[in-house]
Amino acid sequence: DQKSLQKMLRTVLQDSPDVSAIFSGSIGSLMDKIFGDINSPLGRFGNALALTQISDEQWSDGIESKLKKANKKITQEAVTHLLSLTQGHPYATMLIMQHTYMNVVFEEKQIIKSDDISAGFRDAIESERDKHRLVIEKILNYGKKPGEKGIEILRRIATDKDIYAGLNKDSPESKMTSRILKKLELQGEIKRANKSWEIVNPLFNYFCKSDEGLY
Repeated sequence: DQKSLQKMLRTVLQDSPDVSAIFSGSIGSLMDKIFGDINSPLGRFGNALALTQISDEQWSDGIESKLKKANKKITQEAVTHLLSLTQGHPYATMLIMQHTYMNVVFEEKQIIKSDDISAGFRDAIESERDKHRLVIEKILNYGKKPGEKGIEILRRIATDKDIYAGLNKDSPESKMTSRILKKLELQGEIKRANKSWEIVNPLFNYFCKSDEGLY
């Protein structure tokens, strides 16, 4: 029981004046639900600090610095290509770089170029495939119709299509769509992007675009 666990945690921390705790997470909607909701056991427990996104320049400097220590270099075109694939998403960016680095070490290259990033990207997608399939299975377990609607929603978001296209605003299907959107958001798979939605992990987004991705 998640709430019982949260209540226990709060009690322990309140009874431990010499202990400080930091809770961090990349799923904003989930963090808000746990720590921002006054009805949550951990609601308003401490201060919230939102971190800014890592800039392209910071990514470039950080990657170059890490590679320099390994006597490797990367072209600016390769960095630009990498960030165009990930939109600066930390996990996806680091995973692609990890696979890219392993490839160039194996191939005894000294300079990472855009083609190397593309190869690292393909390897990263493949390494995450089973994890992404588990996400799809979890959504399908919503139930037959909700599960199918959840898959349809992901496909529409990944391909930049209108989620509510062809739906009457007050129809049961429209209301079900809204409920599933909220569920996917709380699950950390999607987030609001201006007036629309986007899939949080760009690697999962590419998976959802693929013919093999959503069965």
